[in-house]
Amino acid sequence: MDPMKSRRIADLDVVDITQNLGQARELLALRIAKAAADIRRLDAELRAIAPQVGNALRPVPVNHPTADDQDDDYWATRGILETGFAAKHEDLVTARNSAHTLQAELLRLDEFDDPLGEVAKGVIVYGWEYLKDRGFGSQRCSASSPSSLGGLPLAKVVWETRNQVEHVTSPKKHVVTTFDVIMNAYPASFGISQGPVPLPIVKATLRRRAWAREILILLGWTSRRAAASGLVSIR
Repeated sequence: MDPMKSRRIADLDVVDITQNLGQARELLALRIAKAAADIRRLDAELRAIAPQVGNALRPVPVNHPTADDQDDDYWATRGILETGFAAKHEDLVTARNSAHTLQAELLRLDEFDDPLGEVAKGVIVYGWEYLKDRGFGSQRCSASSPSSLGGLPLAKVVWETRNQVEHVTSPKKHVVTTFDVIMNAYPASFGISQGPVPLPIVKATLRRRAWAREILILLGWTSRRAAASGLVSIR
């Protein structure tokens, strides 16, 4: 398995999991509106210069000296270059492609109730599958390197975060133990003002929802390259 080729890991370059969802939607809507305005402007400019380009490309009269073929090519080329038709057309294609990409991204955000969380969950689940593929299990994760959040092995963090997101309402003891360490090291990331965090609060917090997004942000895995590099560093 190659993390850099994983679609779920690549989603980190499509959706910014560090953003507030409302802000992400608003930003995309603004970018789509700008792309649409660029498309309208470029389309109008192309329509305006079309007659000039058409005249430049119009066949020469039958009584035109045949020796002037090279001159005809010169004027046709000059007509296209001076009007900027080719460059404007290329800009129009780019703007349309950009608008389509942004629209697809916006639709992707609306695909789930918590799209940022879904992207993060996909990354964590892929990480767990990657570790399993390399022969890791719970015990090997506990003895692996490098260390990460709260001094826990990185593999252990990925492994137990996957278990947490898959079993939100009934976290197992090893999940609680792992997140007890993480929450006490980074209470603010879990909406807790300060530590120490009592064990009952840890358990209640875990049952509220999946915490993959917060874990990825704490790890710095907010891009495809960062997440892939993190996974391949595990020994």
